[in-house]
Amino acid sequence: VLRFLWRAANASVKDPLKHGIPRAMQQGAVDVMASTRKEEAREAAPVPREECVMVWLKKDIRLCDHEALYRAVKDVQGTATRVILLYVYETDLIQADDFHSSHLKFINEGLHEFNAKVRALGGHLVTRKGTLPAAFESLNIAFPTETVTDGDAAQTNPSPSASSTSSSSSSPTSSSSPSLPYRLRAIYTHEETANRLARDRTERVVKWAARKGVTIHWYNQTGVTKNLKTRDGWAKLWAKEMNRAILPPPRDLCSCVNLTSDGLLWEEELEIVRDRKPEAMAGGESQASDLLRTFVQEKRSVGYSKNVSSPNTAWTGCSRLSPYLTWGHISLRTVFQKSAETRKRLATDPSYKRACPAGWARDLSSFEARLRWRSHFMQKLEDEPEGETHNFCRAYDGLREDEFDRDKFNSWCSGNMGFPLADAVMRALLKGGWINFRMRAMLVSVASYMLWLDWRPTSRYLARHFLDYEPGIHYPQFQMQAGTTGINALRVYNPTKQVRDHDKEGKFIKRYVPELANVPTKYIAEPWKMPMKVQESSGCIIGKDYPEPIVDLKEMYKTSRARISAIRKQLKSKEEAKKVYEKHGSRMRPRGRGSKRKTPSSSEDGAGLKQKSLNAFIGKKPRPGA
Repeated sequence: VLRFLWRAANASVKDPLKHGIPRAMQQGAVDVMASTRKEEAREAAPVPREECVMVWLKKDIRLCDHEALYRAVKDVQGTATRVILLYVYETDLIQADDFHSSHLKFINEGLHEFNAKVRALGGHLVTRKGTLPAAFESLNIAFPTETVTDGDAAQTNPSPSASSTSSSSSSPTSSSSPSLPYRLRAIYTHEETANRLARDRTERVVKWAARKGVTIHWYNQTGVTKNLKTRDGWAKLWAKEMNRAILPPPRDLCSCVNLTSDGLLWEEELEIVRDRKPEAMAGGESQASDLLRTFVQEKRSVGYSKNVSSPNTAWTGCSRLSPYLTWGHISLRTVFQKSAETRKRLATDPSYKRACPAGWARDLSSFEARLRWRSHFMQKLEDEPEGETHNFCRAYDGLREDEFDRDKFNSWCSGNMGFPLADAVMRALLKGGWINFRMRAMLVSVASYMLWLDWRPTSRYLARHFLDYEPGIHYPQFQMQAGTTGINALRVYNPTKQVRDHDKEGKFIKRYVPELANVPTKYIAEPWKMPMKVQESSGCIIGKDYPEPIVDLKEMYKTSRARISAIRKQLKSKEEAKKVYEKHGSRMRPRGRGSKRKTPSSSEDGAGLKQKSLNAFIGKKPRPGA
């Protein structure tokens, strides 16, 4: 009725009385409608909200040299803008086949320490469970492109206690205070070179942020260059990134918002299988700092160049920092600069050099080169993310895919192949989540050449069990060892020769393969050659207590090399290899030469020399009958 009267009162008519509407009634309608509109306008007025920014934590759980956190805190300093520190347990990533509960334990150990430090600085860590960007929406905050009214605010900001998850004293503490009205203005976060699932998530977040009017600030922490046009000059870009000043941790985090937190979440809440590794390293920024200190300042890195190959020396001779770099408990820049500072001091301080072991500077230089190789391989997957699932050199498509042997795969996965060192290495990995580089290369070589297994299922299996699983390193390295890049020298490791080279006494083997504990050293590399009397006296009957070799190594070596060599000789393969080199090949100068590489052949992993012949595969001085 009021709307009818309103329209009539405003109608262009010469005589309203002809329509049967008294002038007094017309004026009353105008007054009532004006009052109604004012009331509606008041109710629909936007709620004033405090500005906030978010630090989206992923694989960067630390305070020192955390550029995203540093920039966020600095940008809001002196303003009323608040900071949200958020870590999301991304269920789609956690429930994927390349994630393991040992990864979760390491992550949570880092989060536990991080939260304690944040609280000591007056801040608050918020955790959420879910997928992104939905988990961002669960924070009950507004966004620049949204208008939130009083009525909406009452619905979108329930009491935190309604959704709060209780947590133990070791977990980030959930808040019981009511949520405050905040409007998210920007997200600060680090870039990552991720697997397909995480790349898809990042794309969703970018599109979501654009719709919501939220700015995302990205920061580099690995030396990998996004949208790289050419590999020429890449090393200089990496060095520039690594030599930037290390950023200090924030002095205080009082600007942090105290929102409801889900606390630390474990296997049951995240619906994954609990499968802990009893010898796994513990996560956390302080653990990483301690390892770096002992490796550099306390000279654990002395002899690094020689100690990295044998599993007997690598456990302490390697830095063991790889899991902490993977999950961001320490920055690559910090590790690189601490090593470089010590190496430069050795070069400029004669008294310090005299007090230090000879050759230490060379060891540190070798270590720094491997840090660069780390980013170099990550750059490969960044430039060609399809390398997670497709051969870098497509000429090798169909090489192994149709001949997958499930029984051989299961023997490889459990460390029951009948090759003592390979079995010991796999079992050590299952117990601790870490093995040194050469032993990893041997495992992949055995799987790819001796068992003729396609690299895709074997790479996913090892991804689950490597505590330092970094997709950008993992898949390019796997393809290089499997011989499908087209540009790298074939490296076919003989697991029995590796025993003679790196575990002559069988110490490592006997530690992880107890069935062979009493086998004489003479037979530790090839226990199947023990006479029956020796088998009985050592308590190890081959085929019963310990498996016979599941393949003939020499036959598989000749067969596999012949099949791959046949592909390499094809014109199509050479053309594909050239393309791969142009896109991914290292431009670093080989040692002792004055020119850049000109051919698509690379030994950039630093693992050692390729084995060219059957004699080299067996060893220059094979034992009788080998």
